Amino acid sequence: RRLWRSDRTGEAMSEGVPILATAKAVEGLPEIEDSGIFVSDEPLKWRNKLADIWHRPVEGQKMAEKGKAYVERHFGVELLDARLAESLKRL
Repeated sequence: RRLWRSDRTGEAMSEGVPILATAKAVEGLPEIEDSGIFVSDEPLKWRNKLADIWHRPVEGQKMAEKGKAYVERHFGVELLDARLAESLKRL
């Protein structure tokens, strides 16, 4: 089961790119409130967030740091290794 609407979203987050998304784009992602992803379906809010990131780079850096931590916490190699090991034990 694929969690991301686009594999590029997870890649971008793991590389420290701030993410803006619609509610549909983040459906199924766990604990999204602490992901650093800005979620809105309103174009005006997107415009304002982009302006914030542009004029206050620290805002984008905070989003990026939260995003990297989120990907590691929910989809990191150690977690995936543990899930795989647990699945193999059940065979």
